[in-house]
Amino acid sequence: DRGEENEILMVLGRVYEIIGRVDKAIEEITVLMKLEPQLVNLMIYLARLYSMNEQPEETIRLIKEAVKVEQGNDTLYHSLALAYISVGQVDHAIINMQKAISINKNKDSYYFELGALFERIGKFELAIQNIKRAIELNPMHSNAHNFLGYIYAMQGKSLDKALGHLHTALSIQPRNGYFLDSLSWIRSEEHTSEL
Repeated sequence: DRGEENEILMVLGRVYEIIGRVDKAIEEITVLMKLEPQLVNLMIYLARLYSMNEQPEETIRLIKEAVKVEQGNDTLYHSLALAYISVGQVDHAIINMQKAISINKNKDSYYFELGALFERIGKFELAIQNIKRAIELNPMHSNAHNFLGYIYAMQGKSLDKALGHLHTALSIQPRNGYFLDSLSWIRSEEHTSEL
């Protein structure tokens, strides 16, 4: 029966993935996709396999297909944004991250990632707004505090604010090497500006 056949194809795909034959896993799951073309979970699994196989264009194509089936699914837009980041298409990544946020306005990680994308293209005010929103939603988001401290320090305007955010980040994760590096970098900036 068809259900049994589908299950066998799925198991074969998983087995091939586990033994490191991602190409063979893709073959099996592609056959299954032809039998179940509307299954979003299958599309995402196959997209992940393509990503593992370093075929980002196929990953993007499949996630776009999944989005057509489930247009109200914020995690699909988030996945699509991440796929676009992997191929350096920051503008497309931003658009999809914004779509994810329009569906789910309460996910701190979306705002953090959108802020990081805006920082990459030099839109610092938009970066700061989004990072601040991530912190409003999750005051314990240590990476957001670190990133905000970094942006303030880079701009050279608000070293006090930068230090405040870095101390907060370190109070959450005291042994984080990145945060300690940021802190020592800002302290050296302070001394440079005093000279």
